[in-house]
Amino acid sequence: MIYRKRKSFYNSSQAYLTQLWPFGLSATSEVFFIRRMKISFNNPSFSLEGHVKPLHSRGLIVPDSQRVSRYLLSIGYYRFSAYCIPFEYCRGKIHQFNANVHFDDVLELNIFDRKLRCLFWEALELVEIHIRTQWVYKLTTLTQDPFAHLNSNNFLNPGAQSTKHIVNALGIVARAKGMTQVAQQCGIRREQLYQYLGESGNPTQQALLPILQALGLQLDISLKRA
Repeated sequence: MIYRKRKSFYNSSQAYLTQLWPFGLSATSEVFFIRRMKISFNNPSFSLEGHVKPLHSRGLIVPDSQRVSRYLLSIGYYRFSAYCIPFEYCRGKIHQFNANVHFDDVLELNIFDRKLRCLFWEALELVEIHIRTQWVYKLTTLTQDPFAHLNSNNFLNPGAQSTKHIVNALGIVARAKGMTQVAQQCGIRREQLYQYLGESGNPTQQALLPILQALGLQLDISLKRA
């Protein structure tokens, strides 16, 4: 029964992908590979003025074509067109601009996105440096070795077997509470929860924390004293 369902899904998926991608598909197990792909691209290249005219014809207010051309030369037409999407609506296959949309409206969205990315990367850099510094400090302090990162023995996991016992214990608690209920509280499928807490289960930290919370447990980590 399961085989028939998988076979039916497999055939229907192949037929669907063939419609979407009519360049030839071959199937190995459950993975589709593209055998050959020949795409003819006949779109002509445009000058900057050739890109400005379609924007104007689709309803964008362009008071100064030369100014728009300078910005397109700096931003790029296709990058700029992505910021036009919130200001457009579809009329058939043509994207028309909403009424009274000015070039500066789209430009301001591009500038806002650039500033937001700069703020994000600035904050991310601080986080990266902090984590990296803490990692180096903890490693060298625990090992008293300035070259601890070069010693592979510092990265072995002697508690791998004990971790397996912990996962098995969590599986026992989850089964006692009800795997269906725990899976719903974790926001995952019941089969996936069985996979995490099975004999060969090795859940990541991201997967383990919701399971602990659903079981009413808390994970505490402390430094082992010598």
